[in-house]
Amino acid sequence: MKIDYCNWDSEFFHKKIGKIEYDNSQESDFTQLLYTAKEDGYQLLYVFGKEDMHIRDSVLKQFNGKFVDQKCLFSRKVTYVDGCESNVTEYQLTELTTELESLALLSGTHSRFRLDKGFDKADFPRLYSIWMARSLKKEIADKIFVVQESNKVMGMITLKFSEKAGHIGLFAVSESAQSKGYGSSLINACVNEVIAQQLHYLEVPTQMGNVGACHFYEKSGFSIKSITNTYHFWL
Repeated sequence: MKIDYCNWDSEFFHKKIGKIEYDNSQESDFTQLLYTAKEDGYQLLYVFGKEDMHIRDSVLKQFNGKFVDQKCLFSRKVTYVDGCESNVTEYQLTELTTELESLALLSGTHSRFRLDKGFDKADFPRLYSIWMARSLKKEIADKIFVVQESNKVMGMITLKFSEKAGHIGLFAVSESAQSKGYGSSLINACVNEVIAQQLHYLEVPTQMGNVGACHFYEKSGFSIKSITNTYHFWL
């Protein structure tokens, strides 16, 4: 195990932030890393580990740590093209609108950056607004699909390609437009695009605590690929 400095996060949150990939080493080694981080001026550490990772309450109390997230990565193998969804279009504009910003914030309802009160209240909306803005500029997304009603965007999904898969980033449907099948339509658009790119898998992360999203992905043909436990240590 080692501490990796998180440059982007540190600049964004104005704190010295690092991360540790917990590899089931001896607890004493982990505790020593926390001492080292504190001595080196780290203010926050993200600690990631497998589903069976558990950090004792005494260690959490000593170093002001808390369990904040159980990220569930869903994956679906795509082998056929779904029916064309006439109500889904690819979004081509690059300006961040109020509608898209609101949907981006809605997609992060269960985000650890929203639920962990150690962050400033303004940090979460600022983070997700930048995420949406950079996606529109194709910096961290390759495609954005939307569903509209009366020229108003009611749902959106962002898609990024890697060598073997398509990866969904932001995904939300307006609360007033749910139960209309828009979520499934947006997923189908991503499936079709993944196949067009000659890739074979579509992946999407969500929080285990987001029960509705987990059920939706399972109904949409996804299965769990991995589960990651996340702790925050506010040193």
